Order: sequence, then C-alpha cells, then structure tokens
Amino acid sequence: MKDWQPSPEAWDKFLTLLDADVERAGEKYKGIQRKLITFFECRKCLEAERLADVSINRVIRRYSEGEDIRNPMGYLYGVAKIVFLEYLAEQRQQQEGHDYLTHTEELTSEQPGADDDDDLHICFDGCMAELQAVDRKFIKQYYEELRRKKIDTRKSMAKELGISSNAVALRAFHIRERLRKCINKCLKKRRG
Repeated sequence: MKDWQPSPEAWDKFLTLLDADVERAGEKYKGIQRKLITFFECRKCLEAERLADVSINRVIRRYSEGEDIRNPMGYLYGVAKIVFLEYLAEQRQQQEGHDYLTHTEELTSEQPGADDDDDLHICFDGCMAELQAVDRKFIKQYYEELRRKKIDTRKSMAKELGISSNAVALRAFHIRERLRKCINKCLKKRRG
C-alpha cells in the first residue's frame, strides 16, 4: 500500500469539506478517524490506526485532485473497504511466502541425506550467485527485517522502486520461484 502524505493545503481543503467552522471540522475529523479505526478493528486488523490514516489520506488526495465528494463518510467507508481488501491481499501474500518457506523446508528434510544441510547451503549460495545483482539485493532486503520493521522496509522498497506493495510482494514471489527451481535442480544433481 503506497502511503501518500497530504500537504497543509490539502488538509485545509479536506477540513472545509467536513465543516466550514475549523473547530467543528477538527471534531468531525477525529470522529471519522475513530469510526474508521473501529471499522478496521472489527475486521481484526492489527494495524487499524495506520489503515484508517491510509484511507483518510487517499480521500484527501482525491479531493485535492478535484474529485467531487458529496458524502465524505460514505466515500471514506468505500475507500476503507478497498484498503481493507489490499491489507488482506498483503497478509495472504506474506502467509503464502511463509507457508512456501515452511513447505520447502519440509520437502528438503524428507529427502535422503537432508540431515546434512551442506548440500542445501551450497545450492542456495550457488543459486543466489546466479541471480542478477539487482534481484539478489532485492530479495535480501525483502527478507532482512522482522515484523513491524519488515513492513516498513517493504514500504520503503515500494516507494524507492515506484511500485505498489503488492508489486513488491509479487516480484519477491517470482524471485523465490526461480530460487526454488534452481535449488531443487542443484539438490537433485548433488544427491544423484
């Protein structure tokens, strides 16, 4: 999910959409933010506050770009639903990556001679060396952090590359698939 940060002018324009009176607009904004956080919490999102901010920022962006928004709360809920679906897709991709790595470990541990990790390490190192330098750097960066730092790292990767978080996850998936095929081929050769 790309995070866009509104300018002060975009904020002001959005707040006037909520109410002409600045104080009432601020109160309405806080109420909207609470409702969106509750919306995400009810769907068991671990990052409810962040997703609420992403949703609000997207609406601010659209409004500042000239979108005609007549029902701010209805529009916000519509955007929040899309943000929630993107969040689920990210979670699913991360889980699939985790499941893939777990499955790969199970497969290699069932093969004869798997108690000796040397073959696996040699094949992994060789296959990593076969990747283009940019892909090697990408996949190392993609998996280097844990939990919250991992999310931040992947966000910054997406921003740096100018692509969405989903595109980053998809690219990682394709590189993992190339590595998996290469490692399996190498293991077959080594284990004869």
